[in-house]
Amino acid sequence: MRMQRQAHEILKAYGQRMYAAHVAYMNGDSRITSAKSRARARRTRVRKAAVLIAAIVLITGLTAVVCNALGINLFGFRFSFRDGFAVLTNQEDSGKKFYEPNYIVSGFQPDDVLRDENRSIDYLYLDKKSGRHYTVSESTTKDLTLHIDTEDGDLEKVNYGIYEVNVHEYKKTGRCTVYLKKNKTTIIINGDISRKDAFAVIGSFRD
Repeated sequence: MRMQRQAHEILKAYGQRMYAAHVAYMNGDSRITSAKSRARARRTRVRKAAVLIAAIVLITGLTAVVCNALGINLFGFRFSFRDGFAVLTNQEDSGKKFYEPNYIVSGFQPDDVLRDENRSIDYLYLDKKSGRHYTVSESTTKDLTLHIDTEDGDLEKVNYGIYEVNVHEYKKTGRCTVYLKKNKTTIIINGDISRKDAFAVIGSFRD
């Protein structure tokens, strides 16, 4: 019981810090006034958001140990739920390749591609008119942990074609995040898109 209480406090504090960092990245600088500066700041926020997602995906160490002690297995992840957030830790071997999406959500266009050698890749998409954005993040590394804020929505496991997909829809903002595996490569689709849009992206992955 003592170990469980300590683990709970560690995960709670860690999740709160990660979520606070995410909010700080997304808020941006409200003092920017010129159109050119706003566009530059928006692009910077998109890149920072993608980098933050990649950082969260690659977090290991103490949190993974805690999850191994307290979690349960869920289609290749060890899953542990705590107050306000969930932790998913990879339990499978590394993936071998990345899968570039062949579908782009209506109104968006490719904005950037961020690659970390053969470990991870992030495809960034931006709607320049509205400033909305979404990312498709992929990781082939085995040492992988996902931290998911669940205070504004619940995780739902659904089947879509050959995939088992974790869906998290944010009630207040309408944003959507989905998590899945394709041939042991972890894929995360996150941003200002609907569940239907995210599933259309999933359906466009090719071997």
